[in-house]
Amino acid sequence: MKEVICKTKKGGEIKVNSEELSFRPSVYGVIIKNMRVLLIKYKDGVYDIPGGGINKGETIKNALKREIFEESGLKFKGKKIIECSENFFETVTHGYTHSIRIYYLLNGIIGEPNLDNLDECEKEFIASIEWIDMDKIDSLSFHKGSKKAEIIKMANSLLC
Repeated sequence: MKEVICKTKKGGEIKVNSEELSFRPSVYGVIIKNMRVLLIKYKDGVYDIPGGGINKGETIKNALKREIFEESGLKFKGKKIIECSENFFETVTHGYTHSIRIYYLLNGIIGEPNLDNLDECEKEFIASIEWIDMDKIDSLSFHKGSKKAEIIKMANSLLC
C-alpha cells in the first residue's frame, strides 16, 4: 500500500493510504474583464476560481459549462487551457482527495454574474461572487497551498 502526503483543512500535512483517497477530477474557468477577475468568496473569507468536480460519465466540456453556470450564472463561447495540475488534500465533502485540476481562460462571456444556480452544498459554503482588480490578487486569501493567484496571472498574461 502506497502512502501519499495530503494537505489538511488546517494547512498541515498527513500521510494517507492511497486506497483511502477519493479521486476528483475538476475544471475551473478564469474570467477576466477590464483588468478584473471574477472570483467566488467563501463564507470563511477565502477566494477561489469558479469551477468544481467532473461527475462520472460527464465530459470535461460539459462539466466546465455546468460548473461555471452553477457558480457564476454565466455562459461562455470559448476556452483556452491554462494549466493542468494535481493535488492531494482534505475536503469537507470528499475527505482525503486526489484531484486533477484543469484550468481554462474563458472568453465570449454571456450574462451577469449571480449565485442563483448553486447546489445545496455550495449554498452552505459560498458567500458571494465578486469582480476583483488584478492588482489586488496577491493580497487575497486563497486555499492554503493553492496556486490560484499564479494561475490567474498566467491567464491574464495570455490576454496581453
